[in-house]
Amino acid sequence: MGIIRRDSRGYALSLDLLLALIPLTIILGMVGADMDNMLYNVQDTVFRSSMDRVATDTVNALVSTSGTPLDWEKSPVTSSTVIGLAYYDINNRPIESSLSASKFTAAKVNFDTQGNNSALQKMVGTNYGLFVNVMTVNGNQQIGTIGTQPDSNVKDIVRLERIVILSKYGSISSLKNLGAYIPYTVPAFNTSYNSTQNYDYWILMAPSSNNQMFTAATVNVNNNPIAFSADNITTAFKINDYLSADSSNPDRQSSNLLTLVNCTGIPSSSMNFYIVQTPTNVSSTDVTPDTVVPKTCRFVFYLWTK
Repeated sequence: MGIIRRDSRGYALSLDLLLALIPLTIILGMVGADMDNMLYNVQDTVFRSSMDRVATDTVNALVSTSGTPLDWEKSPVTSSTVIGLAYYDINNRPIESSLSASKFTAAKVNFDTQGNNSALQKMVGTNYGLFVNVMTVNGNQQIGTIGTQPDSNVKDIVRLERIVILSKYGSISSLKNLGAYIPYTVPAFNTSYNSTQNYDYWILMAPSSNNQMFTAATVNVNNNPIAFSADNITTAFKINDYLSADSSNPDRQSSNLLTLVNCTGIPSSSMNFYIVQTPTNVSSTDVTPDTVVPKTCRFVFYLWTK
C-alpha cells in the first residue's frame, strides 16, 4: 500500500508534464496574439504616418509654390507639369498662401477631365482619393472645389486646413480707379483656341470704392467694338468670340488688344475694369466684384485610401 507501480509512475509523469504544458501553451498563444496586434498596430502607424506625409507634402506644394513651369496654367498640362497654386509676383518668387484663381481653375479642369492621369492625382498617387474644398472664413461662402467628397464608409481620412487668399474667379488683366473721358489700353493677355474652348472670358466693369459708376463706355476687343450703356455697364459680358484663337494650331498662344474709349460719367466717376477667366457654362450673373475680388479663405484638403 502506498507504493506506486512502475507503469503508473510513467503515467503520472506524463500527466504532470501535460498539466505543465497547458499554461505554457496558453501563454504562448497570448504572446502570439499580442505579437499579431503589435504588428498590426505598427503597420497601421506606419501606414497612417505615410498618408499624413503625402497629405502634408501635397498641401504645402499647392499653397506655397507656383508650380513648374511658373505659368503652367496658360498651357496644356503635360506629364512634366507640376502644379502649384500660389501667385508668382514681380519679384520672381511665389506669394505663399495667396492663391491664383486661374491656377485653381486650371487644376480643377485638369482633374475633372483627366482623373487618375491628372497632375494633382499624380502628386498623391493613384492609391489615394482626394478632395479640396475652399470656403470663405466669414460666411462659409463656397469658392471652389476639386474632386469629390469621400464616401461615408471611408474609415481613414486625413484632413488638413490652411488659411489662404483666393477669389472664386480669376482676373487675368485689369485696370483700377479709371477716370471718365480718358481712353485706356488694357494690359495684354494671351489666349489660344484650346483655352477659349475650356474657359470663358468676360469683361467686368464696376465702380471703384464708393464712387459713381460710368454711364457709358466702349470696349474694343481686337478691333471689335462693344458698346455699354447705363443699363448694362455693370453686367459681365462674355468675349470668347472676339479673342485670338487659331483652330489649326490649337495650343498657339496669341495676344489680345483691348482698348477702353468713350467713357462718360460725372466728373467724380471712377471705375475698375477686369478681364475675368471662368470655367465654361458660368452665368453672367455670377461674374461680379464679389466673386472676383480675393477673400480670406479656409483651404481644406482631404486624403484617403481608395
